[in-house]
Amino acid sequence: MFATSNILNIISNVSVAATASVTAVCSPGSSVLTASAQTYVPSYCMPSYSFGTDAGVYISLVSIDGTTLNNSSGGAPLPYYTLYPQSGVTTTSLSANTAFTMSVAGGSYQDCYIWGWIDYNQDGLFSASESIGVSGNVGALTTGSIIFNVPANAYNGVTRLRLSCSYYYPSPGIDDAFINSDYGEAEDYSITITNGVPNIITYSWIESPTGTTLQSNNTAVVNASNINQTTTYTVTATTAQGCTSTASVTTTGIAAPVIIGNAQICGGDSVTLSTPGVGIFNQQYASTVINFSSQYTPTDWSAKPDTWRT
Repeated sequence: MFATSNILNIISNVSVAATASVTAVCSPGSSVLTASAQTYVPSYCMPSYSFGTDAGVYISLVSIDGTTLNNSSGGAPLPYYTLYPQSGVTTTSLSANTAFTMSVAGGSYQDCYIWGWIDYNQDGLFSASESIGVSGNVGALTTGSIIFNVPANAYNGVTRLRLSCSYYYPSPGIDDAFINSDYGEAEDYSITITNGVPNIITYSWIESPTGTTLQSNNTAVVNASNINQTTTYTVTATTAQGCTSTASVTTTGIAAPVIIGNAQICGGDSVTLSTPGVGIFNQQYASTVINFSSQYTPTDWSAKPDTWRT
């Protein structure tokens, strides 16, 4: 009945980016660190069929009562697998803690059994607990039903519905969506779960070397203060399924320069100031004459380290 193969499944993943509101600050300055995470739809493995739909063993109808999913189709060609677009009659939203009735129909061959799964925890696997049931014999283009409940603890968001068919009823214990057979096909649908459990991403920040002050280390946005040296901040984002991604951002603490010398700058004029190790800075004065007869430090240096203004 079955063909065997080694199957590798890639579970869902997450990607995170880290940014800083200011990367060069006057010591001891501060910067707001932000982590932006994005989850990916898992990569799902598919079953393989030796002869597929050649004998008329295929899925001709998938419809969930009271929803937009209502797809009629013929037998798929090699590799006897179809992932339908997440649009129109080939997708829907299902509310958690709700019962649904799915209507399914087989192909032209006299025997056809269709069984299904929904990846409720979005881990890229169809486990036994995620099986939604098996139809009766829906061969010869007859229609049957699969009645299932979306559990209350299903994760919100886009996930995958899989339907697989063959000409025999699954044996006891056979509930693997990746089982390989000789005749049949598989269909996948991207659906959306609502009113379930939020698929929360958690964050964790660390600094190297230590020495600055992090307002918090477990939120997407944190404030780093007392920055007085070059510091790398690394954030780890973790999904509910345990997938992780890391990203880093570096800030540099710059000692505030001291201007020594004599100069007179009139209102509306500008002057270019050079300071060792810092670079060239432009100082624009608003309306008064300032004599550099003593040491002077711009009042807003920490706010705008590249351009000072009074």
